[in-house]
Amino acid sequence: MASAILEGSENVDTKIELKIGEVPILIAKTIAGFVDDSEVKEAREYADFVRQVELGVYRLGHRLERDLEALDRSVIAKIEKWGLGLVVKVRKERELVMVFLS
Repeated sequence: MASAILEGSENVDTKIELKIGEVPILIAKTIAGFVDDSEVKEAREYADFVRQVELGVYRLGHRLERDLEALDRSVIAKIEKWGLGLVVKVRKERELVMVFLS
């Protein structure tokens, strides 16, 4: 995933890359249907709209880390070309978290 998004991905240490498709999501929704908790029921309603989840956690090499602002603009531009839109972006010191939805 990182190589498709980040230029200079050879300077990226992949910590986690996870892709969850419809079957595991369906199983989780089914199990959640048996839990009698209002928060779980609310989460299950939102999960009805989820078809796939992809998660990546990366540690950037020093060369990429120096310019996080340019890096996040580049990542956003590439992911928007895939039809996804940025919904959450949080940056604290040297950490950057972004969430995209289709």
